[in-house]
Amino acid sequence: DTVSQRPEDFAELLGKAVRSEDPQLRYAAARALSKQGEKRLALLRVLAKDADERVRGESARGLAQVETPGDGILQLLTEMLADRSNRVRSAARRALVGFGIQARPALLRALGGTDWRQRYQAAEAFARHPELVNDDVRERVRKQLDQEKSGLVKRILGEIVKR
Repeated sequence: DTVSQRPEDFAELLGKAVRSEDPQLRYAAARALSKQGEKRLALLRVLAKDADERVRGESARGLAQVETPGDGILQLLTEMLADRSNRVRSAARRALVGFGIQARPALLRALGGTDWRQRYQAAEAFARHPELVNDDVRERVRKQLDQEKSGLVKRILGEIVKR
């Protein structure tokens, strides 16, 4: 039998790849999982916490493929907005933006987060995608602008307010 004929073998191999010591193998698993069905979510959640930034970034891209994201996926992507790697943060922001207004509450929570990188990514999402901005967002942006400590985040929030 080939792996393509036996889905359980494929799942087993992916599970082994996810737990591998080799970051290249974990990265390949993340890429493969981003093209699979619903069963991929549990493994993508594991890969979202991987030590290798390429693996985490690919996990975010895989999570973006979900048709209807639940709160767990939105929360995980929101946490990834604070990742130490800009590659991962950007992939998570793009994933959230791809969910459209479904991601608005998650982005609003991130806008008030404790990590400046998370706030920056949320502000970027609203600045680059005005279709996500409504009156509630404008109000939250104004409030955040008053208390924001990061000059970089303040600049983006100011751009949103000017619109």
